[in-house]
Amino acid sequence: MSSLNNSCGNPKYRSPNDRIAIHFSVMSHSITTSVREQLAALPVDTFVWSRDLIGPSAAVETAISRIAAESEPPVLRVRKGLYWRTEWTRFGPSRPGIRQVVYEISGPGTGPAGMAAAHILGLTTQVPGTEYYAVPGRPPRPIRGVKFLARSYHRRELGMRPLEVAIIEALKAGDAVIEAEWPAVVRRVRELIEGGHVRLEVLRHAARLEHDLTVREQLASIDLELTGAAA
Repeated sequence: MSSLNNSCGNPKYRSPNDRIAIHFSVMSHSITTSVREQLAALPVDTFVWSRDLIGPSAAVETAISRIAAESEPPVLRVRKGLYWRTEWTRFGPSRPGIRQVVYEISGPGTGPAGMAAAHILGLTTQVPGTEYYAVPGRPPRPIRGVKFLARSYHRRELGMRPLEVAIIEALKAGDAVIEAEWPAVVRRVRELIEGGHVRLEVLRHAARLEHDLTVREQLASIDLELTGAAA
């Protein structure tokens, strides 16, 4: 009996299953520590993709998910694989805005569409209840308060900025969303170009690749009025 008790209490006599359990426990602890240290090194108020952290992908995702579930964690979960490096204050954790999330998950070439496009350009006083965003290629899964519209991939290839996309999308929607008269539309585009927010050359390239004939004609008209005025 004494021998049996000694063998049970001595690590030398642990079963293979016990040793495997210990190994995985140590490994899990190591990955979690590594992920925690990587998160601590990141600037606050930035996005963190679990795929960008060092370590086995599945183990890293498990570790960061557990960390995000802690009390006052260093990151908040935005959606699968995406987190926000937060900062805690007496008002609670900092959180990303909807637009920040939209552009992070959609990538370059994304911009407001429909009423949201006209509103951000100052061409309507109406505020959209649901914001639409035009996304090059396959749109991501929807998020609350936002819907995505698939558009041609050339917008990403051109590296179009959100306001450049907004101009095209507002023209595409036309009178259904634009309250301003045509001279005001041209004036607004001029202001955005002069302010460095919109690039005329990019709009020219985009106009040639747009399928909508009306949009192509309106962009050509804006181009003519702007360059004619400059001449």
